[in-house]
Amino acid sequence: METLHRPGFTIHGIAIRTTNAEQGPDGPIARAWREAVAAGLIDRARTLRTNLAAAYTEYESDAGGAYTFVLGIRAPEGAAPLPGERVFEVPPARVARFHASAAGQVPATWSRIWEAGLPRAYTVDVEEYAADDGSASVDVALAA
Repeated sequence: METLHRPGFTIHGIAIRTTNAEQGPDGPIARAWREAVAAGLIDRARTLRTNLAAAYTEYESDAGGAYTFVLGIRAPEGAAPLPGERVFEVPPARVARFHASAAGQVPATWSRIWEAGLPRAYTVDVEEYAADDGSASVDVALAA
């Protein structure tokens, strides 16, 4: 883990309202990922030479409450959203960043975060997935 300043950026994508209690292999976030991948999200990110991004925001309270999950691309400057996409602005913030070397390690990374009991702001937490070479390295940044 490292603490750093995350500059602001924009995500173009879909948004759902959910809770951690609803998650699992067939939960809302897993379904959103499957649908986004089937719709060409990874190819779009590669074409635009950008990363995939997921944001957890609009927290009702803390990890036990509802939140909004946004999934899409880190929009390059000047890129237009596709019809029906939500444009979500990730504000600049001081964050604690964790790294997972593969997308499949993200759940274990979140488990380490929860077990660490770190102070969290519950404003905007972001996962950013490298889409350029298929390695799927992931950075998870928690607003501190």
